[in-house]
Amino acid sequence: MSENLYNIKLVAIELISKSLNPPPSDLSGKEDFNFPFRIDLKLLPDSKNAIIETTTDIVRVKESKSVASFKILCVFEFPDFDSVFTRKNHKQYNIPIELEIMLKSLGFSTIRGIIASEIRGTYLHGAVLPLVDMDSLIRSLHKQVATTDLKGDSQ
Repeated sequence: MSENLYNIKLVAIELISKSLNPPPSDLSGKEDFNFPFRIDLKLLPDSKNAIIETTTDIVRVKESKSVASFKILCVFEFPDFDSVFTRKNHKQYNIPIELEIMLKSLGFSTIRGIIASEIRGTYLHGAVLPLVDMDSLIRSLHKQVATTDLKGDSQ
């Protein structure tokens, strides 16, 4: 594996939205939660920025109902934007996979910390967003896309 160094500056971390529902009336001491999440990477070539948008819900397993949701943005500046991201076509860029893994891992760990801070002292205090192996997840998704492309099923 080659080691790449990137000139990256963290520009901002923004909590875009959050919601926390009141505690349910049948709340027990031990609750199980799921955490569906989405992480998007967007490039803004004019400002030489990459934005990681991370969204997750806290879903009460008992009733499959979201009891809280959070959305954050992490903005990173790339002074060497044009040498890091190469244009694939008019709307798409090639993104080095190790950089995608790093940025999305940072976005996910940031939302974990924000959620922990925001739910401290509430009935959701024990709802801890689990660790996610972003490397394996992203590499698996890339293999699926590559396989689909080879079969000619994608556009």
